[in-house]
Amino acid sequence: MLGHVDHPHTGPNIRRLFRAALLLGAGLSAIGCVATIDNDARGFGGDDDRWYTGGWRLQRDLAAGVPDSERSWLDAGADAVAAHLDLLPAGADEPPGFTTVSLVAGQQFFTPANLKASTLIEDDRPYAGWLYAGVVRFDTWLDSDDGARRDVEHSVELDLGVVGPDSYAEQIQSALHSSLVDGQDPEGWDHQLGNEPGIVLRLSRAARDGYAERAPGGLAADAISRIGGAVGNVDTHAGLAETVRFGWNLPRSFDAASGDRRRLLPGGARGDDEPASLYGFAGADGRLVLRNIFLDGNTFQDSHSIDKQPLVGSLLYGLAWEHGAFRVACTRTHLTREFDGQPEGQVFGSLTVSWARRF
Repeated sequence: MLGHVDHPHTGPNIRRLFRAALLLGAGLSAIGCVATIDNDARGFGGDDDRWYTGGWRLQRDLAAGVPDSERSWLDAGADAVAAHLDLLPAGADEPPGFTTVSLVAGQQFFTPANLKASTLIEDDRPYAGWLYAGVVRFDTWLDSDDGARRDVEHSVELDLGVVGPDSYAEQIQSALHSSLVDGQDPEGWDHQLGNEPGIVLRLSRAARDGYAERAPGGLAADAISRIGGAVGNVDTHAGLAETVRFGWNLPRSFDAASGDRRRLLPGGARGDDEPASLYGFAGADGRLVLRNIFLDGNTFQDSHSIDKQPLVGSLLYGLAWEHGAFRVACTRTHLTREFDGQPEGQVFGSLTVSWARRF
């Protein structure tokens, strides 16, 4: 069992949390779902149980603008919020292509490297958890020339959540480690960041800068650039990224998590008779970090904090496979040092599984 748990209502609270996650996934067979798990355990592609120790994210995908009578109240609410997230100018990308919406929920866990100490470790990152839900609006423009694929996609995400004990990071981590992992119980959760409501607005513009294919249905490669950032009391940063992909039947997607969003449109489902996609990908990104609550500490109260590195980079690589409505992607990410005194960077693995089809 990981961590010190002394909350008498932990069981009911955890059950309510998982019921909320199930609500997010209600009716997943109707349109689409993405589930992503991060973990820094060695068996998951990481290098140790420390720092960003893991997280999960569920994503419910749907086409925008469907009449309310044809969808659940949850989907209709996400659609209504997304209508106010048209914040990035289309510019030369006019006329608009199509819009899709995602309803998301997730949780992240952060610990220091020394999990045995029950006292405050001042020279390492604080214990912290982040539980959130949000809405993402995707505006996609697809090049009419399938041989060029100068595609563009804008995304705007609004997340609301909580940092601190009410994120239930301690309890969820303890429950998962006690049942799935035979490891060291973190003893320092009494020193985690205090409760604080969080809001983050994330904006991104991705563009396919190049595409080359040897023959239809054959080997192909593309390059995707991304510029974006975030504003909020949990995370404020600006960043640039570049990703290259190489393989068979490359989908017209922009990352392993989002997939080809045409599949959400009427008549856009990928048929089981279509050739499978198999490709490798690699990318790099850099960030200018202005605010990171998981290092800077609480905004409105005193808490443990540590001096962050203003410039953070990462390298990632992985493999993805798509067939019919299903997609699986495995990714390994290498982070540079995030705070002063951190002896080295970090490695963690991610597994993304998705299903997308419109009937």
